[in-house]
Amino acid sequence: MNCMVSLLVGLIVVLIGATNADPAMDEQETPSLVKESDVSAQIMGIDRKYVGRRFTLMPLSDNLTQEERIEYSEACVGISLECHLAEQCCTKMCLQFSKRCTYISPK
Repeated sequence: MNCMVSLLVGLIVVLIGATNADPAMDEQETPSLVKESDVSAQIMGIDRKYVGRRFTLMPLSDNLTQEERIEYSEACVGISLECHLAEQCCTKMCLQFSKRCTYISPK
């Protein structure tokens, strides 16, 4: 049984390849989801011109009262539209729980 386990471990190491002490990725080299998705789109034969907008966190407005925050959040403009206050970009539930709103940043 021990021989079988050691043989299996040896086979896995050979198939995967032995790792050395060098880092797999440089500090300057960061993975990019956009690059990977573009490559997969090229492989699949899809012309990908629109990469998409980035979701970011917009801090709440400091100069609003709680009543004004609720009023703006109830009449929110929606996530995909441009908003000038964080309270316009998300729901009241988001404001109460996370105290921040997720919105799509303009390019």
